[in-house]
Amino acid sequence: MSKTIYTIDSRDNTMLEVMKQYFNISDLQMGKEINNMHDILVELLEKKGISYSVLKSVLIPQKKHHEIILVFDTLQIEDSEYGVACYNAVIKLLDKSESHSFLCGDYISKINTSWKNANDLLYQSLSEHINLSQIEYKSSEQLFFIYINNVSNNFIGRLKMGLQNFQGFVGIADVTLSSTLKIYISSILTNGFIQYHDIILQPSSDQDNFFNVKDNNEFGYDFESNGFKIRCIYADLFKTFLTYKIERVYFNIIDTSDQAMTINSITPVFQRLNTSKIIITSEKLEYLKQKKSDTMQRIGFSNITPEYLAKKIKENINSNYLFCMEFNDIYQIAKFNIMLEIHSYKIQLGLKYDYINNTLSLITMY
Repeated sequence: MSKTIYTIDSRDNTMLEVMKQYFNISDLQMGKEINNMHDILVELLEKKGISYSVLKSVLIPQKKHHEIILVFDTLQIEDSEYGVACYNAVIKLLDKSESHSFLCGDYISKINTSWKNANDLLYQSLSEHINLSQIEYKSSEQLFFIYINNVSNNFIGRLKMGLQNFQGFVGIADVTLSSTLKIYISSILTNGFIQYHDIILQPSSDQDNFFNVKDNNEFGYDFESNGFKIRCIYADLFKTFLTYKIERVYFNIIDTSDQAMTINSITPVFQRLNTSKIIITSEKLEYLKQKKSDTMQRIGFSNITPEYLAKKIKENINSNYLFCMEFNDIYQIAKFNIMLEIHSYKIQLGLKYDYINNTLSLITMY
């Protein structure tokens, strides 16, 4: 029997790390705790009429859909609760056949330099994605972002048309591929909600009723008046397992902890993956060249060697997070996926992890 956890957030949500340190929990026990928590989440979702499996597209990176930021100038918005006003304008444009994760936040400065330098750097970073000439730019913090994933071209068109007359709407920044802006916003945007068709799934602040939180609209957005149903999940579980993590290079101890908890969900011990030996057999590579020839040609991999591909994986193993963690009890196999960007293409790799021998073996690439 196998079990898959699509994502674990121990990067922006430090609960798991705090638990491990405070209670001095071993790797083996931590893995059990993570899986127990996930089992509870799946059970609670079922009680709300939601299968965990249907949320996959909004919890992991997608190759064929976009990730975008809607940019708003709060100086042009009269409503003091500008976040509510912006969201309500977007909610009217949602298609109930689609699913998305939402994050949001002000474009605050966390750069360790002077205010002017930071402000200029943030302006430059955003202006590489969107035309800012239409606004009177005073500070990055006048800008409010709504991040949406799993976005189709049709949805982008619908947003452009529907928001063009909204006072304060600046435009849409595409952050599907890696960029300075994408890395930066991964550290400042906060958890929002998930749209799954006509259901809005959001975290609940109810601390007293863990297993039966009420389905209250705690955000106060116009969900119900636009035909959506509210479903709530205990906040700690939502933040840990239902938060979409924007991809970024690992660059601090928080990211290392995130990788540790992710690996710990499918193995009883953790080792840094950049210490693992990458195994790619000639037979596997030839199979991929034949079966995935279009993909291999697009990224310039038609004539590569196993050694070269292993080197590329090694270089990028800490350049993104892990997703679709799976452990098969019968065969005792631990697997996960990563996403690589090569020549502006996203390539998804499936890897088998042998923690005893500290090896990673390529399973598939597409």
